[in-house]
Amino acid sequence: MATADRTAEQLTPLRQLGDPEADELLERLVTHEGPNLGEDLFGIEIVDRAGGTTQSDLLVEDFFARYSNPPEWLDTSKLQRGQDVFITYAPAAGATLFYVSLVGGFSAPLVTKVLRATGYLTAAPPRVARRLAETGHMICECLLSGALAPGGDGWKAVLRVRFLHARVRRALKSRSYYRANEWV
Repeated sequence: MATADRTAEQLTPLRQLGDPEADELLERLVTHEGPNLGEDLFGIEIVDRAGGTTQSDLLVEDFFARYSNPPEWLDTSKLQRGQDVFITYAPAAGATLFYVSLVGGFSAPLVTKVLRATGYLTAAPPRVARRLAETGHMICECLLSGALAPGGDGWKAVLRVRFLHARVRRALKSRSYYRANEWV
């Protein structure tokens, strides 16, 4: 079996996995349905399903506590080295991301179904430009020294993206045309 076939075989079951922690937390949050949940994540008012309002929802606290302690295996000097390398080679990295990863990846049949359904790159040009700029901004937030430490701008940006993706998964599952078994 070719390497690409083995890789596809390994990845296929993971396509429907998602992010169970972010998905569960999102289901517990009853907030506005506007596009800014990810942006508002660190200042939202949590409303539980019973209708009471609380800032101390245990699920939210547990979620943030879990990611407020870096794993033991994390080597912050290697992390900083990676950030430094990315900054040094940012123009080449940006061109590679845009012309190879984005264009190539976004032309993959399974990816394009999601992109079409969400309008990520098929919306009006100003909206697409905004989304690409937001992605670039997120990358920049992760590159500053200490940005990925708990509470840092990069740390917050990564969690926002997790919730953005959770919202996309939730929205897709609610659409009548979405066929999970066909989009794997």
